[in-house]
Amino acid sequence: MRVTILGEAGLTGTAALVTGALLIAASGQFIGGILADRFPLKSVYITMYVLLVPVAVLAAGLTEAPLIAASAVIMLLVTTSL
Repeated sequence: MRVTILGEAGLTGTAALVTGALLIAASGQFIGGILADRFPLKSVYITMYVLLVPVAVLAAGLTEAPLIAASAVIMLLVTTSL
């Protein structure tokens, strides 16, 4: 089974999906920094991990492109809590 983006199933399509997921995940560092400046760190950590649970449960039942989107959100939440 292959995950495709815009009909591209080769290396280019895979690289585009990985790049998109990593860009979304990397933005968590900026979001986490903003939240850390405005709220207590303990509250930020707890909130991110509470939000992580339903997304991880949802991702367990997904395949193909929705799984990649859910994985990007999971990484966004994890990097936001760092």
